[in-house]
Amino acid sequence: MFKVVAEPIDELDLAGAVRTEADGAVVQFRGVARRFSRGREVVHLEYEAYPEMAEKTMAQIGGEIAEKWPGSKVAMVHRTGVLAIGQASVVIAVATPHRGEGFAACQYAIDRLKEIVPVWKKEVWSDGSQWIGWEHTASGRAPAAAKPRAADATRPSLKFQVTLRASQDAVFDAFFREPQRWLCRGATIERQVGGRLRVCWGDSCAEGRFVQYDAPSAARFTWRFEGDPLPETMVVVSTERSDTGADGQPTTVAIEHYGFGVGPDWDALYLGCARAWAGYVKNLRAVMDAGVDLREPDE
Repeated sequence: MFKVVAEPIDELDLAGAVRTEADGAVVQFRGVARRFSRGREVVHLEYEAYPEMAEKTMAQIGGEIAEKWPGSKVAMVHRTGVLAIGQASVVIAVATPHRGEGFAACQYAIDRLKEIVPVWKKEVWSDGSQWIGWEHTASGRAPAAAKPRAADATRPSLKFQVTLRASQDAVFDAFFREPQRWLCRGATIERQVGGRLRVCWGDSCAEGRFVQYDAPSAARFTWRFEGDPLPETMVVVSTERSDTGADGQPTTVAIEHYGFGVGPDWDALYLGCARAWAGYVKNLRAVMDAGVDLREPDE
């Protein structure tokens, strides 16, 4: 059993799902939402996931455990959505013939899950919130040259919002069908979950994959410059009808970019992205509201 679910998992009997008469030990790990984290009071947690890939990579972990500890059986379930304090976010059960290998396999399972499974956590505090642990990639693999970093060393997300005099469909299409008008010189975008995204400027390209594509309201994709040893970051684009009363079916578009660590490499990336997205939003407004075409004459 390898599942991502939106409902509570506190009462699931994973032990019963893996135990057989050949087993002398069943070890279960239950991760729960705690009240205090990083010196701040936590109100609740929010988890998001790429379910198809998450379940696939959890099954991969089960296969790895079966190879390392022959005869073992594993079940994993991870929760998504809003979790109250004390509720379980993940439950893992491992059944083995002997207790030593059971403890070792269960430890391996949770460590590996945190390493490769595309599940993301947001801590909501009494005075703010922050996404935690975006060093993992949506493909389920950490980049080979990525530098390890602590999950608690994460910069705040970058968020930019603008209201445009255009419909949701028009804004979403400009963003993902015609990015050459306002964002880049060239682009290849496969508009579906798991689809590839690659945008290029004169001297560099960024690449990623969609983990959500719900036109015309929301999309989420990984983001990394080609050849960059740093782990992927994540970009979320959401649109909604605005009630400002302006002409032309006003739409509010929000762009959130997060997953930044700390340190010289990350700090430069954070500042560079802040400047870039601020400029891109201005370009988008010019294209949508004023009809400006930012492409070069030969394009």
